[in-house]
Amino acid sequence: MKKLSVVLASAILVSSVSGFLTGCKQDPPAYTGPTDAESSAAAVDPNIKKAYDELETVTFGNYQGEDIEWIVLEKSDMGTLLFSKHAIDYMSFECTDVMESWQTVKLRPWLNEEFFEAAFSAEEQSKILWNETPVYDTSQYYDGEIDELYREPELDRVFLLNRDELIQYYQKTLPNCYCEPTKYAASKGASETDCQWWLRGPCEIKTDQNGTNTGIPAIHGTTDPAAHNYILYQSHRTCGVRPAIWVDFDGTVENTIQPSDWIAEVSCETSKTADGLYVYTIYSGTEYEQTFTMDVNIDDYIRNGQFDLPGFLTERGWTMYDSEGMPTTDVNSHIGSASITNNGIETQFSFISTFIPTKQICDFSIEYRKPHASGTSIYDSEHYYDDNDRKGNFEIYDPMVAFDDHEIDYVVTGFGIDGFNEPTYGLSYSDIVILVYALDFVSDSNNSGKNPFYYTTMEGKESLWCSIVYDMP
Repeated sequence: MKKLSVVLASAILVSSVSGFLTGCKQDPPAYTGPTDAESSAAAVDPNIKKAYDELETVTFGNYQGEDIEWIVLEKSDMGTLLFSKHAIDYMSFECTDVMESWQTVKLRPWLNEEFFEAAFSAEEQSKILWNETPVYDTSQYYDGEIDELYREPELDRVFLLNRDELIQYYQKTLPNCYCEPTKYAASKGASETDCQWWLRGPCEIKTDQNGTNTGIPAIHGTTDPAAHNYILYQSHRTCGVRPAIWVDFDGTVENTIQPSDWIAEVSCETSKTADGLYVYTIYSGTEYEQTFTMDVNIDDYIRNGQFDLPGFLTERGWTMYDSEGMPTTDVNSHIGSASITNNGIETQFSFISTFIPTKQICDFSIEYRKPHASGTSIYDSEHYYDDNDRKGNFEIYDPMVAFDDHEIDYVVTGFGIDGFNEPTYGLSYSDIVILVYALDFVSDSNNSGKNPFYYTTMEGKESLWCSIVYDMP
């Protein structure tokens, strides 16, 4: 029997990364630092070079015929955090989409697959732990406004440090940011002295007045320890790769994070009550059981392998909006959002489907807003509840639900696919059950402003970001 795990990511995560600008009060500049050739020719501060040369390291793994030396950044009950002393390769960040974020960067699967398999023996691989890797970027709009953009953490065995972590370990266990490449990385063009190296973020996402997003990855720039100045450049270029890993050397680490298995289908039992209501029960008789009762026959909205999400919403009085937040009736083009207004509260719904190699991720959010004025974008409306209203009040907290690691049963077309109408984007049947329950609940005027998952076992504590993860037993 497959099981359903409901993982609630605490809002503490958001607050823990919101201070990543500590020690760097300016916005990330465009790269104006030295080229690799200039770095090779530049004189290196002998004190910095001496501190780097005298670092105590451990040897673990071998890449391209060279043993990998690691700096021990931290030891805790989570294991030992290792950070490569040298740039082990010289590569581009290269993303699978224009967003240029760690979630879609091609360097990420390369580290976790090709490098992982090539650099470590089977015994060494068994000691490397999965790590929940926070992902946060900066978002700069065409009018100059800059926001901090937080994403769902990823699970990685091999990862890059981000700026927050660089600041955390800088001068404690990492005396400086000086880096030399291995012979292999130098042969590919890396500077032999003071090699620039990639961070996983924050990347800089820019949005123009047409709503088009482009991204610029992050590299470590010039850092002055004496001035506590930590500068991150944003650039498209080739840089050194310095991986990091958490390792359990002695087999004492408990409660390690594990990714869920990617499974073909999630079972979902259906039945009907005496008064005609449809009952959808997931994993009956287990501690993960979830039951949703409603008057919706989900099969009415599944046709030829497609789930008609726009049709379901239209029948319940929702208005569709395009990517600019303006009303649209063309359900065959990209739909960015939908809304319904009851009792002075505008409920806004967003659905996103994103494909990452070997991983299917869909998520949706339900927000409660003040009704937006006619002729204006839906995105210009204000929150109905202020932060004080929502703090600790889970009945009205805006929920976001994410589905991870499942194979697709049904395609969702037109809605939240960012223009990519491919058959690799969609939902499992159980995903549709949860989505339909939430939308059916908030469509009822009696439930205006209420959180649908407060009334199920999917309730949270400090946050209602629910990650629905399907696991094998």
